[in-house]
Amino acid sequence: MTGQFRWRDALIVLGDFMCFNAALLAALFIRKGGSITPDFLVNHLRAFGPLIIIWQTTCFALGIYDLKLFRNSIFMIRNLTIAVCINWALGAMYFYLLTPWLELTPKTHLLLAVLIGHFFLFTARKGWLGAFRSRAFRQRVVILTSDRHESILRREMEQHPELGYVAVSSATANVDLIIADHDRLRRNWNAVIGLLRKAVQKRIPVVTLESFTESIFGQVLLEHACDPAWTIEYVLGRSEWKYSKIKHALDRTAAAVMLVLLSPLLALIWTVIRLVDGSPAFYGQARVGFLGNQFRLWKFRTMAQTPGVETPFAPAKQKVAHMTGLGSLLRRYRLDELPQLWNVLKGEMSFVGTRPEWTREVEVLEKVLPQYNLRHMVRPGITGWAQINFRATDNTRDSMEKLRYDLFYVKNLSFALDAAILLKTVKRVFISDSNIKVQRRHGGVPFISRNRRMTGLGVPIRHIPKERQ
Repeated sequence: MTGQFRWRDALIVLGDFMCFNAALLAALFIRKGGSITPDFLVNHLRAFGPLIIIWQTTCFALGIYDLKLFRNSIFMIRNLTIAVCINWALGAMYFYLLTPWLELTPKTHLLLAVLIGHFFLFTARKGWLGAFRSRAFRQRVVILTSDRHESILRREMEQHPELGYVAVSSATANVDLIIADHDRLRRNWNAVIGLLRKAVQKRIPVVTLESFTESIFGQVLLEHACDPAWTIEYVLGRSEWKYSKIKHALDRTAAAVMLVLLSPLLALIWTVIRLVDGSPAFYGQARVGFLGNQFRLWKFRTMAQTPGVETPFAPAKQKVAHMTGLGSLLRRYRLDELPQLWNVLKGEMSFVGTRPEWTREVEVLEKVLPQYNLRHMVRPGITGWAQINFRATDNTRDSMEKLRYDLFYVKNLSFALDAAILLKTVKRVFISDSNIKVQRRHGGVPFISRNRRMTGLGVPIRHIPKERQ
């Protein structure tokens, strides 16, 4: 959102590129010592250049560029370990396929460069964390919002100094950013007009509370989505309809190709389920899709055929109790989702979108959240922004937070966002939903009220029977 954020991201990406190049130099020195010739060095730097970019893409997919998780050493070490394995495999494949053109087969050099490079990345993350927490990298922010909003933002800035913001009084002379809420400005216009004039004179950026929270948390505040003007401007009036049509055509084409390529795997899973857990191997459930239309979503069956298991917002423990051993394995690696390629081929789903929910749960949520039907303005997806940022939901409170992510996707639908989601979906193959809770304690979104009758930032929800919460 701000120039500092763009510069900071660019610094991290450039720093990682230098880390991998330094690791390559270190690997060559360990193997060759002082006998490295200029031609030998140039050939390796040229050959490893594209591969380093691939390595950085892998790190992005695994969440290693998430600033809020920099301080979580356990998370960083685990994901860097996964990145080492993936990047070494990608490097081996890269040189195996391109050997005739690169004229290099650096087995030991490759392994050393991967190991040293990811160690340098971990060290650099700790260095960036210290730098971003320093005053030199932090922007001084004036918050012109309600007291409730201001206290939440101040607490988040204090708990996560790596975000690069420090809240200051409006009387402070040196200010780098002003966060303003429409309601606060409307009620106190005479009191803040002087500050806004100074901001114009000094070219201090002024951003809305909505855009600031979206840039930090990747969510839309439900109180903004309540406004019909928000729907007209960001949903009905958006200019990405052409992209949506192209995306729909590409989805169906890719689904057809993947169904052909993965048909042996699909047949194998179907056979194993029939042999181990019996028939049927497929499971279909009525879901709500694009523009509220219902369709049948298909999965490989992962639960025992027990009467009464299907109830709205069934607790996760109840679902686990009825899950088969094979079903648990399929869910762990998301293999049970493969039959949804058929839904994509039929045009009922997309690869990326809002997750289609069960019709009986949607009936409840639409009564609780007036904004809920807005998520149906895009085609539902196998993966999505909410899926990579939040766990599976089994109650209305979690569904409210998930809705904030869904509305962010609806508002910001674009090729760039879809590409980022597809890359980050790779991480979810390695991280189970139970681990999402742990990560969020280290860098979660604070907009969940302790009051069960309130949504984020105090937006009230409608009454719902206690047994359904």
